[in-house]
Amino acid sequence: MFVLGDLVGIPETDTRIPLPWYHRAPLGFKTGTRVYVSLTDALPDRPGDILISSMLPHAWNRLVRLRAEAANEMGLLNAVLERLEGWNVEIAENVSYDGGNTFAMEFLIRYLGESGRTDEETAGLEQRLDAFGVLAEARPVRPLPPIAATEPALVSRGYVVSPEPNALRKVPLEWRDKLGAQVKALEAGTHYDLARFAISANTGSRLLRLTVPRAGAFAVDIRHVDEPGMLSRITRAIRSAELNIVTSHLSKGSTPVGYASYIAILEPGLSPDAAHGRKALQANLVASIEAELPAPLRPKLAFLNTKPGETLINALTQPSEGQDLSTAP
Repeated sequence: MFVLGDLVGIPETDTRIPLPWYHRAPLGFKTGTRVYVSLTDALPDRPGDILISSMLPHAWNRLVRLRAEAANEMGLLNAVLERLEGWNVEIAENVSYDGGNTFAMEFLIRYLGESGRTDEETAGLEQRLDAFGVLAEARPVRPLPPIAATEPALVSRGYVVSPEPNALRKVPLEWRDKLGAQVKALEAGTHYDLARFAISANTGSRLLRLTVPRAGAFAVDIRHVDEPGMLSRITRAIRSAELNIVTSHLSKGSTPVGYASYIAILEPGLSPDAAHGRKALQANLVASIEAELPAPLRPKLAFLNTKPGETLINALTQPSEGQDLSTAP
């Protein structure tokens, strides 16, 4: 699953990476955690993503996510671990439930042999555990894209900083310079906002990703009637407005019964010129929503402010949501 959030602002002069509290907790990025900051290769018209993980990128093509479950009994975890010969356990999480009668285990494990045999060995691992009476499911973790650069770093007080002893004196990490160089080398006519990022956390693979949106990107909360087909119609309106979805998630916990909230970070399909800035893109979305949905079903739009990264370190300092700018009722 992914943990998504706000469009986060990071000053272009700051090489520290703020970790929002709602991303930091599920990834286990406590102060003192050693991580790796990687930049993926650029595409012809787009810079790479920033990836943050406690695992080295070169190990990702051998990572497998293992889920196992069995009747709880003394020594069960040890028996499962003894059957992981040829694998290194990177992350392990285990819990008993059903009144202590069932024991569930989740692991990220790395195959120690040749990477080309990972799939074959994964199937054999499932068979060994099933034969022992443990219901097991093992799936390779999706490989990372090609990596352009990697540097070690440290989590400290909610930020990713240099791992050097004087890191709190702002010894710069190098990701900023390398990302900027990628943007400068892009095809003419492509424009990206290096002061704002869409941040997502993949809890299954323990990976944090920062995506650079195109200039003009914005976040919007689209609150709508919870009826079948509404999300399809809303995304059709987004496409008609010539906007690309960077991240999005549907939520029903913060809305009245019978309503849902679709929160998306959107960017222009083509980089806007001076005559098509953020306000014009937002107006296009409102018009497209109004054209797609009749008044009784028309959702309410609230365009959300970019959240400064330093305000998201602690839940108590998180700013309120943005102002409702929609013309829809």
